[in-house]
Amino acid sequence: MELKYDFYIHANQERVWNTLTLLAYEPQQKLSLIEHPGPAYYSNHAELESRITFTLEKVGSCTKLTLVNDQFTENHPSYEKAADSWWMILSSIKTYAETGQVLDFGW
Repeated sequence: MELKYDFYIHANQERVWNTLTLLAYEPQQKLSLIEHPGPAYYSNHAELESRITFTLEKVGSCTKLTLVNDQFTENHPSYEKAADSWWMILSSIKTYAETGQVLDFGW
């Protein structure tokens, strides 16, 4: 299973990178990590994982942010929630990188 999203952000790669990370793998290009839900979410949390990869690419005066969330453990219960949530998270990243403001989703 794989979820993939491309967002075009009117900000340079450094600004988008700084918006995304406290960790760095390939600075201003690629960040990849393995996600595990915490014990408060699922009793079998230690068995569950997925990979999340952010890639940045310069496109004109914009930055293309690609997110791939893949390598889900079989029957991972968070797959559907991730599919529903990434749009909101990425929209907020885009807005923050462009304006310095976060989106208010009313949470």
